[in-house]
Amino acid sequence: TIDSIESKFEENKKIIGNAAIFVFIVMISGYIFLNKQNQNKSESSSALGVAMVAYSNMDYENAKFQFESISSSFPNTGSAHTSNFFLGKIAYKNSDLVNSEIYLNNFLNESDDEVLVCGAIKILADISMINKNAEKALMILDKAKIYKLSKLLLLDLKIVKASVMIAKGAPKDALTILDDINNQKKIPTHLKQRLEELYGMI
Repeated sequence: TIDSIESKFEENKKIIGNAAIFVFIVMISGYIFLNKQNQNKSESSSALGVAMVAYSNMDYENAKFQFESISSSFPNTGSAHTSNFFLGKIAYKNSDLVNSEIYLNNFLNESDDEVLVCGAIKILADISMINKNAEKALMILDKAKIYKLSKLLLLDLKIVKASVMIAKGAPKDALTILDDINNQKKIPTHLKQRLEELYGMI
């Protein structure tokens, strides 16, 4: 009947209308979310720039405050991850080895910045050596394998590993590593110099 047709049409119209409203709400919510993310990224990058200026000027107390603010205000952002690295480095400079380890391990769990990753691994290895734990230092250096590091950075970490081997009284193992590095082509001057220094210690 005409009445039933009109009734079904009204029902369908209501369903279509509700669906349209739902799609509109989802689109608006997505836009607001993306806009908020972009705003956070912009603000966190700007704050990181200010913190880096303080750090480069060796104003470590101010830099520490800025990095801590970034970590708390903009969690899960690239700027927050970078802040963890520099907070770890500042703690290391201040001989606060416990907090340095915490910050640097948090950084390694979140970041893939190869230069900073290499730096974090080297600091963590040195902290282990300060704590007279050469085995832990070697384990940390071996973690480099799980990151996508350049050949140059891997050579840098191999030299650190050789120095750890020398310190723990394993000169033959150190020599094997150094010879392997020495057989590489086009070793940068600064690495070649460190290589020669370690050869002289064996």
